[in-house]
Amino acid sequence: MRGNIDNAVAAGSRHGTMGYLLADWGDFGHAQPWLVSLPSLIYLSHRVKGEGLSDEKLAEEIDKICGCKCGEALVAYGSMYQKAGGRNGNSVELFHVLKDGVRYKRDKDATDESFAAAFEEWGRAKSLLDLDGAPEWVKDDFALLDLLARAVKTRLDEPEKPNFRAMFEPEYRRLWLRQNRLGGLKDSLAILFGM
Repeated sequence: MRGNIDNAVAAGSRHGTMGYLLADWGDFGHAQPWLVSLPSLIYLSHRVKGEGLSDEKLAEEIDKICGCKCGEALVAYGSMYQKAGGRNGNSVELFHVLKDGVRYKRDKDATDESFAAAFEEWGRAKSLLDLDGAPEWVKDDFALLDLLARAVKTRLDEPEKPNFRAMFEPEYRRLWLRQNRLGGLKDSLAILFGM
């Protein structure tokens, strides 16, 4: 996120841009809740003014918008993929674990140790989270992040777990329908949790 925005702002400055379009693509079932886009919106708003933004300041801005102490946790959730190693960029290893299911082939740079570090980061993120006073959408978005992390961990620990989809579909469906239309849910379930 930071690298993409920094590159866009640098290019925009060189070429005299009048503005920026920040996109959140919904590829492969669009599992990401709205909350995960919030840091990029905040970061871009500071960068276009020529300001830097540390993780601590970013967390403070998230807290203001969400009405609770969740910014530091959200930043930590966002670093899980880096700790996992493996594929990076437009498609990350943790997503491949979930999307590829029993066909998943581990990238050479993803190790048992790197996955353990990713899930340690998840535990740290959860320990930082204080949703006291949070609006329902914030609670729902963190619940979805945790559901997805649990699903990835289950796929890693038990790749051919019987009834994998049945374990996660009811809660995913409930959370999806809280913020999205029904259209797309069937495809999202198939992509993330198998047929």
